[in-house]
Amino acid sequence: MLAFAAFAAARRGPRSPLAPILLPLPEPTASPVASSPLAAHEPGRGERSGADQVLHLGLQSPRGVLDLGALPAGHGAPGLTLWPPAPLWPSSRGGRLLIEHGLLAPSSSYRLDLAWADGTSWTTRFDTAPLPELLARGPAAERVDPASPVWFRFGAEVNPASVEAAFRMEPPVSGSFRWDSPTAGRFLPSRHLSYGTLYRVTLGGQTRDGAPLLEASWSFRPLIPPPARVAPGEGAPAVFTFDDGTNDMPQAWELLDLLRKHEVKAILFPTGRWARAHPDFIERALQDGHRLCNHSDTHARLPLLPDEPLRREILRGAGHGSCDLLRPPSMALSKRVEQAAAALGYRIFLWDVDSRDWEGLYAEDIINRVLARMRPGAVLLFHMHGAHTLEALPRLFQRLRAEGYSLTHEGADRIPGLPGEASEAPRDRDTAPDGP
Repeated sequence: MLAFAAFAAARRGPRSPLAPILLPLPEPTASPVASSPLAAHEPGRGERSGADQVLHLGLQSPRGVLDLGALPAGHGAPGLTLWPPAPLWPSSRGGRLLIEHGLLAPSSSYRLDLAWADGTSWTTRFDTAPLPELLARGPAAERVDPASPVWFRFGAEVNPASVEAAFRMEPPVSGSFRWDSPTAGRFLPSRHLSYGTLYRVTLGGQTRDGAPLLEASWSFRPLIPPPARVAPGEGAPAVFTFDDGTNDMPQAWELLDLLRKHEVKAILFPTGRWARAHPDFIERALQDGHRLCNHSDTHARLPLLPDEPLRREILRGAGHGSCDLLRPPSMALSKRVEQAAAALGYRIFLWDVDSRDWEGLYAEDIINRVLARMRPGAVLLFHMHGAHTLEALPRLFQRLRAEGYSLTHEGADRIPGLPGEASEAPRDRDTAPDGP
């Protein structure tokens, strides 16, 4: 009982000559102290405080540190148990017991039990304040149903009008809000979200009392369903093309290994600079029967270049002198670029189907997207650096062969025009007018 009284006195004001000796604790460790219900302790030597001796800390933040003040002399470091459980990181600063904790439930009551080896125990109770931030949100999965609502739950009661006014979704989506409680609501799109599009949601606003909510953002992508039917190939080619290059050379070599294993003849469009840096890769690709064609020297935006730099970008592209196909980076085209390319002996070569692997689509979505857009003689756009390209290719090769396509560039002399859908072009497509 005396130990608890001394502890409480130390928290109330300046230390008196009779204050307990402050006992330092070990420095914080990398791992938190696990919380579990208080275990029974056998009484030992020393005084044991009664269970009804409770220190009330008052209102605490759900994030942060509990300051329990000075410790009594002669008891050593206590064991800690928080209920409901949460991770704890105890430390000592200036002889005061400080307990850093993980995120606690807002607007909740907690009990902290301290137990010493000699049988002494204290109980501390406190409440947590509301937390003006987002606690949960969705959709959170990597691939979600296009009909999924956007939902959210805050740690404090909010002003619904302020949250709705601060709500942003990119690309923009029309819809309405429904509030399930003062802390939780949903945004219901007026129609299904676009398959495979990466959406970013941003939430903010104010609490019911006018305090600002911490702004939060997250992204998700609706899945692309498998097509009901794939157009039969009837022996026509499906032309696989791969752009750019990659800093991940093991991935680049694995691409050549996959193409060789599945007997696929592709057209490669690396930049000239990348091709010169990796002559062993280029030699292997040509030996395997792939075509090496021009994608500019440095992946520059060709319509923005003056005449002479434009000529250099084309002349220093990969495959110059052996392939007359030029694929402008990001599909950035103008009449001046077309004229410059033609004067140097090149034909503009775009694509029919963009796999959108450049956007980070997952393998299943890449496969479903390509299959839904296939037609005989189609030119398919992929990238050497696509995050999930190598995962998608084997299954795509197998399915296209089963549908009657030959996977080769040989005999594919058709030059594709502009893709039929705006979504087939990378989002940074250049629309600059003619001129430098």
